[in-house]
Amino acid sequence: VGWGLVNEHPPLVRVLNGFGWALTRGVMPAPTAHRVGSMAFAAFTIGVLAAATARRSGIAAGLFAAAAVVTMPRVFFHAHLGASDFAHAATWFLATLAFYHATGSRRWWAPLLAGLGLSLALLTKINAVLLLPYWTIWLLIYRRNSRAWFVFLLSLPVALAVLIAG
Repeated sequence: VGWGLVNEHPPLVRVLNGFGWALTRGVMPAPTAHRVGSMAFAAFTIGVLAAATARRSGIAAGLFAAAAVVTMPRVFFHAHLGASDFAHAATWFLATLAFYHATGSRRWWAPLLAGLGLSLALLTKINAVLLLPYWTIWLLIYRRNSRAWFVFLLSLPVALAVLIAG
């Protein structure tokens, strides 16, 4: 009796780590090569956090936000693993940021981006479906216009289509 293959989560983290491994397997040692995808995704997420915060509150705030997240010991540790913990938090953040920007945007593709963000969160862990009640409550409290509800409703079939494709 031994440990078997773990398949209880959707595939996004495994796919990212597979691409990272394929790109770096001859250059990096085995444990690192298997985690490159997760580390690259963590770096991307921290960059998006810094840029989004800097855009809203200034460059110092953006740098502080990134430094605050990177220096949290547990976050720093999980960002280096091939596990879904940091990826789950990252996709929730990225999906919510995409949704927030889409509700205030007039661009035709903004709801598609919000749906893509939701689907990536669902492809990381299926309990990302809990984003929907959070977004609904936020819409009820802060965004009572038809455009925001249109973004919400249009993002759902996009998320479902990408989730099925994934």
